[in-house]
Amino acid sequence: MRPRDPARSLALIALLMGVLGCARALPSKPSRGLDLGQGPADSGGEEATPGGAAGPALWIGPALQPALLAAIQGAEQRVWTAQYTLWRGALTEPVYAALAAAAERGVEVRVLADEEAEDTPGVLEALRAAGAEVTLDSPAVTTHHKLWIIDQQLITGSHNLSDSALSRNEELSAGTADPGALAAAEARFGALWRDPALRPEATATVDPTLPVQFFADDEALGALLSCIEAAEQRVRVGIYAVAWDERYPGSAVDLLLGALEAAVGRGVDVAVLLDDSAWVRDNHINDAAFARLRAAGVPVRRADRSELVHGKALACDGQALVSDANWSYSGLELYHGASLSLRDAGAAAEVAGWVDGLYANGQAR
Repeated sequence: MRPRDPARSLALIALLMGVLGCARALPSKPSRGLDLGQGPADSGGEEATPGGAAGPALWIGPALQPALLAAIQGAEQRVWTAQYTLWRGALTEPVYAALAAAAERGVEVRVLADEEAEDTPGVLEALRAAGAEVTLDSPAVTTHHKLWIIDQQLITGSHNLSDSALSRNEELSAGTADPGALAAAEARFGALWRDPALRPEATATVDPTLPVQFFADDEALGALLSCIEAAEQRVRVGIYAVAWDERYPGSAVDLLLGALEAAVGRGVDVAVLLDDSAWVRDNHINDAAFARLRAAGVPVRRADRSELVHGKALACDGQALVSDANWSYSGLELYHGASLSLRDAGAAAEVAGWVDGLYANGQAR
């Protein structure tokens, strides 16, 4: 443990004051914490930490924030995180305060962030003053991560650090304590921490014998294709963006859409749910993919426009794949990101149920 430093104590107080200053009621949906094998996070008991020996954990929408806070507050050794955005808000400030408090009590706190959000520099500076190690990535790369390593726990998925992600959006993240997945995530975080401009070589290939597997960056494509191509009964996709361009046959997105079409052709029950919130709709992000899938006979719907479906999740029979990567050239080939494959019937059923619920309210237009 490091001795307390007055400057760090003042920085922690400032962060806590920020929490009080911006605390306000936000509209949100009921918490849906899907902590498989551990009981639901909103069952009235103590918040579960990310998936431990009992199995993986899933969090939809607002369920992640209280579980994340509990994990950070209980951390004894380290909290490492790589984040695309660090926005200030009523729900993010308690997370920053928990990180500052962890650093204050001697936990190794490391925060790597992309420069995307305008609040990021101020958040990093406050955390640095509290004793955390912080760094920005290189402007030459995009760190699209929503990655947490907390002691021996790993979390990744679609939740940015923003109030909308932690309250209103349809987001989905997964957690695990699987040693193999944790070691792979540690290695990738360590490489980026040492050199944020690094483009680490893809090394992971799909191993169907592993119950949990971590994939980084463009390794996700092989995992996605393997999941769809191996499906015999069911495929469910719920995703923010599928940016297909017919001018690039053989691209990553082209291969994924082809795999979905082939699955329908062999009799698999397929359903695809695409976001249709304002920015996606106004910029026609999903239009080409929607038209192609519909023409090919793949069941596809756009989400209700009142929803912002920011999750990036796939379920194939008894496997779930939870990611931060949209199906786009940037998401699958350029950006730094992280994905978890969970060969777990419960996780697959929960992801499929999430998609089906949104699909039922969607529009086939």
